[in-house]
Amino acid sequence: MEANMEKREKEYTNLDQERIVTVSDLLKEILRRIGLVIILGIIVAALCCGYKYAKDSKAAKAANSEDTTTTIKLTDKEQTDVNNVIAVQDNMKEQQAYLDNSVLMQINAYDESRVTLQYRIITGDKQLSKDLLSAYDNYVTNGSLAQDMINHGIDMDLQYLTELLYFEKDSDKDSDKDEGNSDSTVITDTPALTFEIRVIHKNQKSCEELAAVIPECLSDFEQKLQESTGSHELNLVDQSYAEVVDQGLWTYKIDRVNSVVSMKERVDSLKEKLSADQVALVEKNLQKVDKKDVAKKEVVKAHISKKYAVLGLGIGIILAILYIVITYIWRGTINNEKDVTYLYGVQLMGTLKGKNKKSMLLRLYDNLRGKKPVDFSVEEAIVCADVTGYCSRNQIQKLLLLSSEEVTETAWIDTLVKKLREAGVEATVETDILSSAAAREKAAGYEVAVLIAQVRRSAYDTLEQELGFCQLQNIQIAGAIVTE
Repeated sequence: MEANMEKREKEYTNLDQERIVTVSDLLKEILRRIGLVIILGIIVAALCCGYKYAKDSKAAKAANSEDTTTTIKLTDKEQTDVNNVIAVQDNMKEQQAYLDNSVLMQINAYDESRVTLQYRIITGDKQLSKDLLSAYDNYVTNGSLAQDMINHGIDMDLQYLTELLYFEKDSDKDSDKDEGNSDSTVITDTPALTFEIRVIHKNQKSCEELAAVIPECLSDFEQKLQESTGSHELNLVDQSYAEVVDQGLWTYKIDRVNSVVSMKERVDSLKEKLSADQVALVEKNLQKVDKKDVAKKEVVKAHISKKYAVLGLGIGIILAILYIVITYIWRGTINNEKDVTYLYGVQLMGTLKGKNKKSMLLRLYDNLRGKKPVDFSVEEAIVCADVTGYCSRNQIQKLLLLSSEEVTETAWIDTLVKKLREAGVEATVETDILSSAAAREKAAGYEVAVLIAQVRRSAYDTLEQELGFCQLQNIQIAGAIVTE
């Protein structure tokens, strides 16, 4: 046999620094162990939900008990935190009640029904006209007109009726003349001012029903002003109906809704930081009702938190991925066939992957990368042909197949030995040279060896010791065969 192959010396002390870890390999490892990712995600999600449910159950139990306030003792800071949450919560309830009950909030801002009543104040004195205008303004805006309308049969809460009425001043041209301008027309003896009262509602019928009561209410108020402020005439100049787009109302509604949403998020955020006892007091505050409604008291119940379920699932997945990445890097075994070539400078004589049962995700990943599946019997035949051909070209008569107990896939090795012997090559397999003196003596009788390794099974230390043995005995390393 011609021993014309060069020996390769390699320093193994820097092995840890020389390992190759690619994103592609990490992704394949994660997909290969996707079951662990799913299971750990579900477990952590269940733990988070269980923790939240236990916390809510304790809070619900305390909130539903009648003596909560007497059994729970809090520090000053804890009580302050509870009071802050209750304050925001009460404000939110008031705002929500307003959204639910206010007629204004039920109006479609893009189809608002509006009745406009235009009035004219006529007096013999300009200053008196201004005083009267101010009086009518206050009458409408401070709720007095709304109260009088309710007294005349309008069935609506005062606070909700008041916000459907608007007052707008509109000075008459005669009273707006610039007195300091010598070219201006002389002011008439009967100074007059005009104003408008706008009524809005959800539909024309409801809007006109409200507007129909206003003239009578203003007439009554006019009589009071005649006696208290001064003589004047109040005339209804015009009344009109229109359906308008009210951009101001749309903005107002959006602001109020956003305010409630913001407060709800604030309450939820604050409650997350509270203890079970603190939450119990907050929930107890929700139970406060009038004595007449005690029978309708709502029972607080614990529930499964979707937020905690999603959060736990995410944490579990992240932990699983971190675990997989760390074990992939530090587990001490070869991660792929490229490790053998890169780390030890040993040429790759063949790989066998077909027998490895890949998950659907791995097969999909290989398809996306353009890798076609190969049958194991085909890979086996290729490896046998390559190794026997190599021996024939290099006139190798004896070949040592150096394996270890870490390699579990061995059926193909028997086939390779059979093919080599048929080609006239004396081949033998040694699996325990690291623990058997007899095996080492037998292996020392060979001049050429082929390393056999298995992905995720063959340890770096084992391969290093096998290579060290070959170097010690001056055995040439023809190459390596890697199986999965």
